[in-house]
Amino acid sequence: MADKLDICVTMVVVNWNAGEHLVSCVRSLFDQVDIDVDVVVVDNASSDCSLDGLAVFGNRVQVVQTGENLGFGRGVNRGVAVSDAPFVVVLNPDVVLNKDAVQTMVSFLNQRPDVGIVGPRLKDADGHVRASCGFAPRLVDEICRKFLLHLVFPLFKFRRTCPPKNTKVHWVTGACFAARRDAFSTTGGLDEAIFMYYEDVDFGLRLQNEGWQVWYLHDAV
Repeated sequence: MADKLDICVTMVVVNWNAGEHLVSCVRSLFDQVDIDVDVVVVDNASSDCSLDGLAVFGNRVQVVQTGENLGFGRGVNRGVAVSDAPFVVVLNPDVVLNKDAVQTMVSFLNQRPDVGIVGPRLKDADGHVRASCGFAPRLVDEICRKFLLHLVFPLFKFRRTCPPKNTKVHWVTGACFAARRDAFSTTGGLDEAIFMYYEDVDFGLRLQNEGWQVWYLHDAV
């Protein structure tokens, strides 16, 4: 077993009516091994009772109430801003992490100061690996996706991929990623002009423009 990292990692979960998924997500964060975590839930004015379930964690979860649905990018930026931890992990409220996922991602970042962000291997509820990273989009790819051709021809991923090993890529999905705070500072965080979708692709490309590398980590799940 790896030695415990003497680093606190801020975990940012953006919540909007996630229901019971939120509790399962947060529980998986506190179950992480060999790492100290600081959990921040940014709530985009949920109308369900998802926040009520957090009572089981006492005061261990910091809740940021936005008062309105700010979208994903603005919500992430709010969560990152309330802490000063050198590393942050961002994830959707329906994501559950393997117990060593954060340690694996943060260890990689800690050993590679040229890497600004990493994303894990992402599986769906049936255990199928999803294409959760990729390369810079091309116009033809986006036209094909606009017309949902990836549903007709599932073998065509249009620059999205799920590599069988740790791989340098252009972007990783916003569903779950770990980043160093310096990377957020140099780029200004996620683009708040994008309400939802493609802010992760944009963020990865902007990170590279600032000299950071982006990696997919097959070993983190």
